[in-house]
Amino acid sequence: MTEQFEKCLEWCLVANVISEQPFGENHEIQYGTKHFSPNTKVYCSAQIWGDGYDKIVVVGRHRGSSKLVRMVIDEKRLTNWRARYVYLPKLKGSFYMRSWDSKEQVEGFAKSIYQWREAKNARKKGFEKFHPNEVLIYALILDRVADVQQAIERGADVNHLSHDGFTPLTLALSRSSYSRLTRSYSPLTQFLLEKGADIKTISYQFLEKVTQNPSLYPQPVFRLVEQAIDELFPHSQRFD
Repeated sequence: MTEQFEKCLEWCLVANVISEQPFGENHEIQYGTKHFSPNTKVYCSAQIWGDGYDKIVVVGRHRGSSKLVRMVIDEKRLTNWRARYVYLPKLKGSFYMRSWDSKEQVEGFAKSIYQWREAKNARKKGFEKFHPNEVLIYALILDRVADVQQAIERGADVNHLSHDGFTPLTLALSRSSYSRLTRSYSPLTQFLLEKGADIKTISYQFLEKVTQNPSLYPQPVFRLVEQAIDELFPHSQRFD
């Protein structure tokens, strides 16, 4: 692999168009989408709008053609999310694809999409059917304050560790990056702290992310992270 070619490789979020899905008021089965055949591989741009990645800019081969096209597609129309190291100059140059920062960012988005779907499916089935601890995690993923409150009223542990390794406070704080312009916590973070969430449950990965990218988070979040680090580690130990 030449050095010049390697410089053109980047990590990208890749997915496939679903094979079939109910569509429209009559829930008729649609195979693929209007512009993409079933299972078409598409390259997904990094997030452009603040809509939680519900609408995604993708590039893929148009149905019945060898030509690449740029489209905006619903997240629910895609599946098999994964990170791939791909050659992107043509996609970026002709279709204005927004670059991803790293493999970790791509993998994080792919994982969050699966979590989002799991949470939405749980809510559709009815949160009352799930353990309060599970509901608390699902409600935080969906950013639903009322459901978070109800889960705690049902006995959810605000310091619970989910099966995916997330704690309530870590999930709430991760949403605070979206409110950095207000220079405050997210409402969910404040609510959990009032309910007794322990700052020592903040994940090490999140602590490291904030210390390495402090400008992405409100000052209160950064100060809370510094306090958590002071409690978790001796003063002689810090992240490199």
